[in-house]
Amino acid sequence: MVKRAVLTLLLFSLVIGVFGAAATLAAGKPDLTIITYHSPGQTMNKILDMYAKKTGLNVKFVSVPASMYHDKVAMGLFNKVADWDMMWTFQGWTTEFEPYLEDITNKLPKALRDDISDAAAIATVKNGRWYGTPLFLSIYGLYYNKELFSRAGLKPPVNLDEMAAAAAKLTIDKNGDGLPDIYGFAREGAVLGLFSSFIQMIQNVGGAFLKEKDGKLVPAFNNEYGKRALYWIKQFYAAPWADPSAINTLGPDIRKAFAAGKLAMTYEGIGAVESFMRQEFPEMLKKTGLTIFPGDLGTKGALPGAKRSASLPGSMGLVIRKGTPNLEAAVGFAKFLVSPEIQKFSMTDYGFVAVRKSMINDADLVKQFPFIPVAFEQAKYPHERWADKYYNAEQEATTPSLQAYVLGEKTAEQALKEMEAEVIRVRSGK
Repeated sequence: MVKRAVLTLLLFSLVIGVFGAAATLAAGKPDLTIITYHSPGQTMNKILDMYAKKTGLNVKFVSVPASMYHDKVAMGLFNKVADWDMMWTFQGWTTEFEPYLEDITNKLPKALRDDISDAAAIATVKNGRWYGTPLFLSIYGLYYNKELFSRAGLKPPVNLDEMAAAAAKLTIDKNGDGLPDIYGFAREGAVLGLFSSFIQMIQNVGGAFLKEKDGKLVPAFNNEYGKRALYWIKQFYAAPWADPSAINTLGPDIRKAFAAGKLAMTYEGIGAVESFMRQEFPEMLKKTGLTIFPGDLGTKGALPGAKRSASLPGSMGLVIRKGTPNLEAAVGFAKFLVSPEIQKFSMTDYGFVAVRKSMINDADLVKQFPFIPVAFEQAKYPHERWADKYYNAEQEATTPSLQAYVLGEKTAEQALKEMEAEVIRVRSGK
């Protein structure tokens, strides 16, 4: 099962940043109940008030401690005692609990479904069937320090060789003590970091983490594509231009280092960096550039099928419990959340990326949030997460081998063989 540790910063930090403040629920008896692992927060509370004024319906958030959330939902659904109408979810939970969710595909206009980025929809959609709607688009891109790039006469990299060359040039020892004061690149390495890096990079180099065989998903990475992915991962964490502390560092600390001018580039959630800087380092906003993450296409040693880019989604949403007596109200709220009015409000009130592709046509909104086009451009490239009920166990089982490889304790062949065996074990239920 996708257990507690899946609530890591890749998915969790953005959610808490958007909805983590104390809640003031709409007064009166709730017409809809949503189970979640945090309070609604300021932005969502405003949305709930807007919904109540528009429809006369009240929505109540029932918050369960994060460490208990998955098991609480599972027990309620499996034992048919759940009394909530909707649940907070991401791709892994939607996949795991799909048989217990209401298929509302035909209740959502096709024009609406077509306008929602699939990198956002992946949170609430399985095999083309919609069980709710996403709340925001979360996808990762490459942030870079425009001032450092300009001084060095560099342009944003379009492939990984260019990124490595730029990172090397921008790794700077200011005081001559032999230790860089500015590193060229860093990305999160702690908790889910290495596993997420591998999932992203196996797609970037043209490979896949899993493939279907005899109706089952089996490992697909113990090959030259896996070796190529590992090569780049080792560069990200162990090259002279990579901050060596990143392998044990969480996203917020790397975000802070970038905002403080100590990193030339970082791989981060699009929109999250700007939101953080507005609060902590507003002077850095003008110095910050954003582009899609470079791919292995066009690099020396690239394999057939190498991509121009690849990323990972961290989008979340709300899905509807099968059998809820408040189905129409739940569908109405799901539609309300992805309406242009609410998506635009959510962006302007907090700053995360809207789910609707048509938002790119709102010139005023794009001027205020120039990262919108980059997010939708990044979403055009591979962004599969292979998140299902085995996801967290696979992460825990494969991370030691990934870390041993990065630290030079295992060869690529050894690491891939161990990882393959662990994924097979996990998926066999052992």
